[in-house]
Amino acid sequence: MLKDVDKDNDVFRTTFYLDYSNSDFIGQIYPVVKDNGSVSYEEKPGPFTKALASAFKNSDKMIYLVIEEINRGNAAAIFGDTFQLLDRLKEDRDGRVAGDSEYPVNNEFIEVYFKKNNIPFNSDKIYIPHNLTLLATMNTSDQNVFPLDTAFKRRWDREKVMTDWNKVGDIKNLYVPFTNITWGKFATTINNKMLEDNGESDVSVSEDKQMGAYFVKENMLSQEKNTGDKDSLRAFISNVMDYLYNDVTKFNHSLLFDNGVKTYDGLYETMTECASVLNKDVDDSTVGAGKELFESVFTKEVIDELFGQDVNDEQGTQN
Repeated sequence: MLKDVDKDNDVFRTTFYLDYSNSDFIGQIYPVVKDNGSVSYEEKPGPFTKALASAFKNSDKMIYLVIEEINRGNAAAIFGDTFQLLDRLKEDRDGRVAGDSEYPVNNEFIEVYFKKNNIPFNSDKIYIPHNLTLLATMNTSDQNVFPLDTAFKRRWDREKVMTDWNKVGDIKNLYVPFTNITWGKFATTINNKMLEDNGESDVSVSEDKQMGAYFVKENMLSQEKNTGDKDSLRAFISNVMDYLYNDVTKFNHSLLFDNGVKTYDGLYETMTECASVLNKDVDDSTVGAGKELFESVFTKEVIDELFGQDVNDEQGTQN
C-alpha cells in the first residue's frame, strides 16, 4: 500500500509497547532551559499530532500514520479520547466531508499546538481528516500482549495476512540443522499437527500459534541437507523447539512431544547431546542424525509425518 508513497514526508511511524502512553502518542509539554538560564514550556507533539498536522497542511495528498505492534500497548488507553475519531463519515456533514471523523472531540494539547504552529484548522473541535489513513500491524500469536476489545477492533478494516509458502523465497528450502528436512516441510507439518485433537486435553491450540515462514532466521538453518553446526542447532532448538514446548503445547505436551520428555531442559539436553550430531555421523545416503535428533523428543506420529512421504500444507504447497 505504501509502495509509491513518499515515506520521508508522508508517512509517520510509531511502535506501541508496554509503557507507551497517551502522552507519547498525542504529545506532551516539556520544560526547556534557554541560554540565559530561564525555563520555558513547549509542546512536543507525538506521532498522531504530527501526522494530523501534516494532513491538514497537505490537504491535496494522503498522509499515513503507521502503528507497529498495536497490541503490545494498551491501545484503548493510548488513543484515549481520540479513539472516538476512528469512526468516519459516510457522507458530507457539518462542514466536513466523507472520510472525516464522524464525532470530533476536544483535545486541548492538539488545539494549542495547532494554534501556535499555524496549522490550517478551522474547527472548534479536533477530527481526523479524510486524507489521513491509519495503518496498524499486530501479531496475534504473540504472548503477554494487550487484548483489543471488540469496540476497538470493529472500527478498523482488518485483514489477516496468511503465509503463502509459494511466495516466501528460499528460506523454505533451507534445512533444519543435521537433517534432510527443509524448514518448509518442518513448519507446515508441525502447523498441521498442532491443530489436531488427540483427545488428551480440553484445551485446543489456536491457529494463531502456527509458525510462519520467517519465524526462523537463516542462521538457524543449513544450506545443505544433513549438515550443520552446533550453533545453528542450538539456535533452532532455543527458538523453535522452545516455542513449541513452552508455548504451543504448554497445556498438552503430548500433542507433539513424546511422553518421555518431561521438561524443556530435558528436551534441550537430549537434542544438543544427540550422539549422531556430536559425532557428525551424517551423510547423504541416510537420514542419519535427522531422524534420531527428533525421534528422541517428538511423538511417533510426528516422526512418521516428517520422515515419511511428503505432506501438503494448507495452501497446497508440497514440501
